[in-house]
Amino acid sequence: MVGIAFGVDSSSSRIGDILVSKQLCLYEPQRVGTGQSGAPQVTPGGDRVTASTVLLGRLRAATASWTGSPVRFGLLLSGEKLVEQVEGRDAILADYPEALGGEM
Repeated sequence: MVGIAFGVDSSSSRIGDILVSKQLCLYEPQRVGTGQSGAPQVTPGGDRVTASTVLLGRLRAATASWTGSPVRFGLLLSGEKLVEQVEGRDAILADYPEALGGEM
């Protein structure tokens, strides 16, 4: 699917790279509470949905002969916020450091 997305690391991915979700997680569900020190504490609450192993296997097999853009497999994030600032993206990624990118 093509849409509005964000990458995580410009040194390892570029515009046009193909990201395939092994897992998909909503980045907006959160619990906002109070930590032990009395300061606000935000805890991510999105479930991680795992992709079909059959589909992932077929996609991995197809990459063996693929000569187009690089294909990377991993955690992708999804949400309704349109994130246009690096700081906003980095705040989301702080809770999901292993994410390859996300879509909005």
